[in-house]
Amino acid sequence: MSEIAESLVRFLAILNPFAFCPYLVGVMEDLGRRDFIRVLGGACVTALAVFSIFALVGKYVLVRLLGVRVEALRIFGGIIDRDQETVRCRRQDRDLGPPR
Repeated sequence: MSEIAESLVRFLAILNPFAFCPYLVGVMEDLGRRDFIRVLGGACVTALAVFSIFALVGKYVLVRLLGVRVEALRIFGGIIDRDQETVRCRRQDRDLGPPR
């Protein structure tokens, strides 16, 4: 498997697009159908462009130009992921209220 395809599979496994569905409900309620589809399409194109650029030149820029080690990126990514999950859990606890 090529390096880009392997990175894409890892990216999709980490991303978990189903976790973002609750956030889209609020946007869907605030916007009309046509505007929501336009905004969602624009977001998808932007995300694809950013991912494609970093898939092609990200390693060169980060590792060779900036001197960042791959291990440091993995650790920092884990810290960010852990922080986001903590925020998500706290928000869910607040929304659900105290246990009955």
